[in-house]
Amino acid sequence: MKKLIALTLVLILTNSVCLGQVEYPDFSQAEVGLEIGNIAPEINLPDKDGNMVSLSSLRGKVVLISFWAAWAGPCIKRNT
Repeated sequence: MKKLIALTLVLILTNSVCLGQVEYPDFSQAEVGLEIGNIAPEINLPDKDGNMVSLSSLRGKVVLISFWAAWAGPCIKRNT
């Protein structure tokens, strides 16, 4: 789980804004995986309206994924 969170942060940070233009790394030779430099594995989750959204449909956009546990007190408090 920590690796997936770290990968998500790396993907967000690599999409830095430079002089008003977004520069994207070349992922044409990258493999799908959880290591730095890999393409993130496919994730399909419902949005706030219940529509399923795939991670690949958001390619080219900055994406923040927040994982939380439905049973953990701090997570429940933060997400209510």
